[in-house]
Amino acid sequence: MRWMSGPSASERPLTIRLEPVDAVEDAKLRRLRAQLSKVLGIAIQEPDAYRFHVTLAYLWRWLTPDEDRAFRASLAGWRARLAKACPVIELGAPEYCLLDDMFAFKRQFFLD
Repeated sequence: MRWMSGPSASERPLTIRLEPVDAVEDAKLRRLRAQLSKVLGIAIQEPDAYRFHVTLAYLWRWLTPDEDRAFRASLAGWRARLAKACPVIELGAPEYCLLDDMFAFKRQFFLD
């Protein structure tokens, strides 16, 4: 996966936006999402518009406009440093996990 641009003006969680490194990886990820959607019965509203991401944090209160501008400026610098240090992120095989909370994900098996 490669880094993408930062969050849009309307985005609230702190996320790392990623994009597949090439068309082959993109097809594999989208195929897996489609298969999961079918098996789980969860419709994908706009599959071509979906952006892969990792969510790092959620806001527990809204930021003021000044705080939001400072947050986005800081995030842009942070993301640029991360992208420079590690332009490509190698991920392992997707995993099916169970969780009681967001602190521990218990792998049940790998997906392929």
